[in-house]
Amino acid sequence: MLQHRFWFTVVCLLVFSGLQERLIAAPADPPLTPEQRRILERFQQISWQKGPGRFAVGPQATIQIPDGFQITNSAGAQIYMELSGNPPSADIQSVVTFTEEPFGFYLIFSYVDSGKVDDRDANNLNADELLKQLRENTNAGNAHRKQLGLEPLYIDRWIIPPRYNSTTKQLEWAIRGHSETGNPVANWDTRILGRYGMMSVKLVMTNPDEIESVIPGVNQLLQGFSFNAGSDYASWQPGDKVAALGVTALVAGSTTAVAAKLGFFQKMGVFIFKYIYLILAALGAVGARFLGKSASTSPPSDPVAMNHDSALPRPPTLPGPRPRTPQSPDNQSSD
Repeated sequence: MLQHRFWFTVVCLLVFSGLQERLIAAPADPPLTPEQRRILERFQQISWQKGPGRFAVGPQATIQIPDGFQITNSAGAQIYMELSGNPPSADIQSVVTFTEEPFGFYLIFSYVDSGKVDDRDANNLNADELLKQLRENTNAGNAHRKQLGLEPLYIDRWIIPPRYNSTTKQLEWAIRGHSETGNPVANWDTRILGRYGMMSVKLVMTNPDEIESVIPGVNQLLQGFSFNAGSDYASWQPGDKVAALGVTALVAGSTTAVAAKLGFFQKMGVFIFKYIYLILAALGAVGARFLGKSASTSPPSDPVAMNHDSALPRPPTLPGPRPRTPQSPDNQSSD
């Protein structure tokens, strides 16, 4: 026992010795502004559950989350929406993100207690007319966004016109648009119909050009989604609530969400994650000393300069986690 404690003490001394050297040599960063500190504190309030595992999506459903992904509940999702520059909503049940880079890709799960949606009009989806209605709804919603201090959005075209899978009871579509300042926006939407209502799932990415390559993987991930026993579409019974709308209205009545705001989190990544990197580097150096190998402990000169999207997967694989890099907030989000 004494021998174990001795070696544990030696390892700790080596770690903090190397860390101290790097911290002394590291250039000083400016202190956080009050607004930056407030946003960071809000971000740290989000409670994440990390995959793999099956987790609740509100009280209505569950989803199997693979390794490399994480999910937060309704309370955490409201904070996440606030920080990503989107209006909060009481319907939002969960948000799913990459574990390593929680603002590069995210799925928003929202539940609408509408009753069973009659899908008999699913064969009459008019893509041109629906795009026109979707643009009108989005333009009308921009007044509310401006009141919240959010940038207006505009829809340009379909990426995927609306289509319905009568077997899985899943409706999906994807749009391409832009913000008022010209930033591209791309959203993929799906509605999963159930006995008592529907689960809305929206995919948002920081690089809209990658969304088409990721959609097949997201659909694969959603194969792990299921309503609770007795709440799926096939379990509907006469006398249950029926929605006053059909499949066509689900598209026409929807709006679009803006992609994540990354500027603040990139700056926070330089300021905070640099020191996390130094700790990891010092641990690596300790291992190298024991193994008789050399180890580099120099962080990148610009941790923010990494291409966010270079590591995005291609179908048919799931959109798996990006590699651990100094850009990521990482475990800061799990507290």
